[in-house]
Amino acid sequence: MIFDQSLQAYVHEVDNVLVAWEEKPSGSFETKAQLLAANYHKNRFRILTFILPHLQEFYGYLTDEEATEKLGKPIIEPERQTVTFCDQTFDDIHIFSFDYQGQAFESLENFAIDG
Repeated sequence: MIFDQSLQAYVHEVDNVLVAWEEKPSGSFETKAQLLAANYHKNRFRILTFILPHLQEFYGYLTDEEATEKLGKPIIEPERQTVTFCDQTFDDIHIFSFDYQGQAFESLENFAIDG
């Protein structure tokens, strides 16, 4: 785990997913990060189905593959139950995020395009 100055968070990377905490986690943070990353990947199609209509409103028609590639690496924030895409390549000014409920991403809510 490292402290990422740009995110102002403690970050642990698992399977191309960043898991970030504002406060330094104690205990088995690696296990929690692995679980969140695995569940993100398991639910990637459902997450994309949730996000894609919002992206298409702004950027026009996109295939699943194009959207997945352009979203970049997700940042999961378990303290806030938020997933953020800071390195997306749709443009250079926006940050995408959505809220989730539960470690298995049972509910996806509040997609936002900020910037």
